[in-house]
Order: sequence, then structure tokens, then C-alpha cells
Amino acid sequence: QVQEGAFTPNIIYRDDEPVEYAVLPLTQYGQEYHCQTFESVSEMLETYYASKEILTRIRQKSSDLRRIVQTALERNRKKLILQQKQMKDTAKKDKYKVYGELINTYGYGLEDGCKSFKALNYYTITIPMDPAMTPGENSKKYFDRYGKLKRTEEALTEQIADTEAEIEHLESISNALDIARAENDLSQIKEELTEYGYIKKHYTNKKGQKAQAKSKPFHYISSDGFDIFVGKNNYQNDE
Repeated sequence: QVQEGAFTPNIIYRDDEPVEYAVLPLTQYGQEYHCQTFESVSEMLETYYASKEILTRIRQKSSDLRRIVQTALERNRKKLILQQKQMKDTAKKDKYKVYGELINTYGYGLEDGCKSFKALNYYTITIPMDPAMTPGENSKKYFDRYGKLKRTEEALTEQIADTEAEIEHLESISNALDIARAENDLSQIKEELTEYGYIKKHYTNKKGQKAQAKSKPFHYISSDGFDIFVGKNNYQNDE
């Protein structure tokens, strides 16, 4: 082929990203890659490096957005670990409720100043007592602990659900950054981050400024001939 000048300028792509180019067919790539051929070597090279430059510019612009998303993810993951640990601590609440009930039931004969007493609750249980308190005050102390932990558990259940939802949302934005291929893709992601308060809103659009072209979802055609549209971000998926 080389001796006969039978060249086939081509670029190998993974999705929209150029991976390699050559003047002879490249056959070592699998099904996840596709090939585009060109009339000349010059056209091939111009297309390859222009595409690479666009992707490099997009990745540079997305780095700031990615840093914002990553910071928010790390903060929420740490918050979730703390909330789950606090939730684990609320498991003690039922023990304090039982302590309070048993003191009320069996503690009528106790003298003030005792440090503990044993009561039967299916099995013998030893209940610590504060000797500086009366049996009634000890009972109230345990009921107060139970009530506080019960309220904490209810609040944490809601907070954990909110934190998990926020982590899931941020991960979906991170995925959208991974597949962004154009500046208008990034503008929609930035708009979403601004709407949810991760980026401060700035009114910088000047009057008469040309509007940026709207990002479009991926478009595929199934083997049965159906149109399939896949959003590049949450906005497009909602649409």
C-alpha cells in the first residue's frame, strides 16, 4: 500500500474524541471505536488537531466547575458520615425509655442517694442511678434522654435523606461534565449549579450580546428505527 501510494487517511474516535490518526487503516481498535476517512492527509491532520484543541479548551473550562462539584461532594460525604454516626447513637433511646419506666414501676421503695438498682424486665437489668437525684428525678432524666434522642432520630432521618439526594444530584452533574463536548454543554451545567446555589449568580450578559447556541442531547437511532435522545445533563433529561 505504501509503495503503491494507496493511502487511506483516517481518524479513530471514541465517541466524539479523536484517539489516533494514520494514513493506513487502523484495525486494532474494538467496537467502542469508530473510524472517519478523509480525502487528504492535510484534511485529516487539520480535523484531528482542531478536534483535540476544542476538547482541551472544554476540559480547561470544565475544571473550575469540576472543582466546585468535587468540593461540594466531599463536604456532603463527610456530612453524611457524621449524620450516620449520630443516627447510630440514637439507638440507645429505647434503653433510656425502659430505664425510666422501670424506675417508675419498681423504684417506689428506693431511698434517695442509691447508685443503682436491679429490676426484672424479662431478665434482670441493672439501672445506673445518680445518687444526687431522687428516684423520680432519675426517671425523668432517662425519659428526657429518650425524648431528646427520639427527636434527634426523626430530624436525622430527614437530613440523611436530603444529604443522600444532594450527593446523587452532584454525582449526576459530575457525570454530565465527563460527557460535555461543547461550550454550550458547560453553560447548561453552570446554569444548574447556579440555580442550586453552588455558584453565585452574576448578571454579566450585556444588551445585544449574541445568545449562545443551545446544547442538544445525544441522538441515536435504534435497530428498529426509533429515535433515541439522551440528555447530556439533568436539564436535558428533564426536557
